[in-house]
Amino acid sequence: MSDFAQLRALTTKLETAPGEATVSELPVLAYGYVRSDERDIGYVTACADLLEAWCTAAGWRLGVVFRDNGYDSASTTRPGLAGFLDALRLPETAYGLVIDHSHLSDLEDVAGQLVAEVRRTSAVLRVLADDLGSGTAL
Repeated sequence: MSDFAQLRALTTKLETAPGEATVSELPVLAYGYVRSDERDIGYVTACADLLEAWCTAAGWRLGVVFRDNGYDSASTTRPGLAGFLDALRLPETAYGLVIDHSHLSDLEDVAGQLVAEVRRTSAVLRVLADDLGSGTAL
């Protein structure tokens, strides 16, 4: 299945998923992160659009979707990732969002290291594919 087909499947699930209620007056603040091995602007943009739709459906504010286009899974030094982690350290940030774990890394040890880095911030990592019960990797 192509990356775009999987994004369409997640979009369909998101459209039918129940929204989350927020308790505060201001919607919670989230930041997104998208990584692609390939230099594919269309795919990265589609991922960012899906993260924005997720925030809208949940009633959250989306600050920025940080992007690393053309970076492989082994690299942990990425400009978009650095910005994402910095934004997650802001006290008002509630969530760091990714489509699936492969956006952090396809390599289990690297993904584990990056998840640990996210946990050291003030935000909670949310994974759309996990939230929608679709563990398929993109």
